[in-house]
Amino acid sequence: MLPRLPSVFCRLVRNQGGVTMVEYALLAALLSLATVATLNSVGQAIQSVMSAATSGMN
Repeated sequence: MLPRLPSVFCRLVRNQGGVTMVEYALLAALLSLATVATLNSVGQAIQSVMSAATSGMN
């Protein structure tokens, strides 16, 4: 196995199929992070509106 290691490494370096997969994974992670941040901000705004509505009813 050890003598074949350089050839396996060279094959992995030449293979570009995995690069696209990594790029898509990074893009999905970035979009997920942006979505969570946006929903967190919107959630806080909705909470303050609901709190004001609740205190107005009392």
